[in-house]
Amino acid sequence: MSRRNKHNSHNMKIEIGESLVYTWLRHVKQCQMVQMNWTPSDLWTLKHQSDLDQIMKTVDLLFPKYAIFGHKTKMPLKQFIAHAEIDVLGSLDLGNTIFAVDVAFHENGLGYGGTAENAARVVKKCLRAAMCIYGYFDKKDAEIIFVSPKIHKKDWPVIAQNVRDLECELNNMGYSFVFKVICDQSTPDFQSEILDPVLSVINNIADTNELFVRSVQLLHMFYSCSSKAKVAPRGKGAGLRPSTPPLKKQFSVNGTLCRTYGEVALEAVRIYVSKNPGFNATQIASAWAPLKVVSNQVETDFDHNARKSRSKDPDFDKRSYEVKLKQGSVFVSNQFTDKKVIELAKKVNVQPWGITIS
Repeated sequence: MSRRNKHNSHNMKIEIGESLVYTWLRHVKQCQMVQMNWTPSDLWTLKHQSDLDQIMKTVDLLFPKYAIFGHKTKMPLKQFIAHAEIDVLGSLDLGNTIFAVDVAFHENGLGYGGTAENAARVVKKCLRAAMCIYGYFDKKDAEIIFVSPKIHKKDWPVIAQNVRDLECELNNMGYSFVFKVICDQSTPDFQSEILDPVLSVINNIADTNELFVRSVQLLHMFYSCSSKAKVAPRGKGAGLRPSTPPLKKQFSVNGTLCRTYGEVALEAVRIYVSKNPGFNATQIASAWAPLKVVSNQVETDFDHNARKSRSKDPDFDKRSYEVKLKQGSVFVSNQFTDKKVIELAKKVNVQPWGITIS
């Protein structure tokens, strides 16, 4: 079955998922160009083929059990690339920033197979997107994101570790790709990172071609927040979290627009981590310690978990973001106000880190 016919056979869940991410990239991430179901043309020239071959060899050694490029016969580079299809591709600032997103909307969790097969599929999708961006866009950096509203708890540690290993390995090879998995298990999770931000801007979107937007607008026609008509929550944690209040001033970090004050700090730390791939949690927390603006601004996973064990705050996990490292994590507080972000910007911008908050 051809890719086109296969896409036409997708059920509505998949199309809704891609449409949600399309709206997220366009209106939340503010990408000026967004394309769904991106595939390379057979007439394009694939650049850096020797480098891409080396990536395949390195990744094959990194994940030998997954046989990403074939169990018996290794798949040739051009064949591997030819199978590429990025669900949603976004471009910001004339291609200076690229988002490549693969969407898997399985309401019962990833259904590719067992834990190993699920992890292998995620790694393969992320890797293929990165190789396409380098081979066709001549860029060694981009955000490669795998999105799924639900991933089983038994699968999540393996998937998260494998994606982290992939990013670190490519960083060691001189690339700057950032790989992320956004789901119900991640921090920030699917709802806070994608769903809530889209819902918070949906009333300002008039594009009738966006399927997810039209679906929610139709729902709002019958289920408003008035006392006369409310949707009863179902199950644990049902219902929508309150949307984040709009920023009094718009902030960006190295050109990436941020939706909340906490995301300003998060993006700054993410960039710092990507520029220092060999640093451990203690080194990162120590580097940020002199810039302290709020309590527990950047802390190691050891310190974070120690505080958590002593805390009785039911919302403890919601007060920070986790940034995963090659080994361990650091946690970044999201308890910022506009004045605190301005103070943070003054301190970050004078550091020799190549990070600018504006």
